[in-house]
Amino acid sequence: MKRFIKNKKGFVSIYMILWMAVLIPILYFTFIDVSHYVYEKGHLKSVTDNASASAVTQIKEDLVPQGILEIDEASAEKVAMDILKHDLLLNDDLTPKENSVLKSKPTIQVNIVNITSESGFDFDTPAGKVKIYKPSVVIYAEYPVKGLFYYKSGVMMKTVGVSQVQFKSNH
Repeated sequence: MKRFIKNKKGFVSIYMILWMAVLIPILYFTFIDVSHYVYEKGHLKSVTDNASASAVTQIKEDLVPQGILEIDEASAEKVAMDILKHDLLLNDDLTPKENSVLKSKPTIQVNIVNITSESGFDFDTPAGKVKIYKPSVVIYAEYPVKGLFYYKSGVMMKTVGVSQVQFKSNH
């Protein structure tokens, strides 16, 4: 037994192999997946903002001559969902296509607010309150993003896109 304890050749190699087995996956996650998640967070925020900005343009044209801006709810929701499905590579049932960055079906809430208030009012979303002054489209989304190196794992990214419609001013 004493002979075995005194002969420590190879223990350093074994310790290094064990440490590398732990450190390499952590380094991959840190340098590859984290940068991917940071990029995708900005991309998903941009897609959500674009969908709300496009949806807010769906106003009822017959009310404009009377000085009333009202968003056509059905049309606005359709435009927002079409943009989200196209840009995120989603099927009609919101399941991700093969090349999508999403791991599974996202949660998307499209809210059309046709209320005007000079002082504004708070519109509650699961991500917090949004101050609304004009007719608006508020999109709240939870996107399950898959990783690059850790393909099966993923991160849930939450984002809010808000756009308000108003008459053009000459100022």
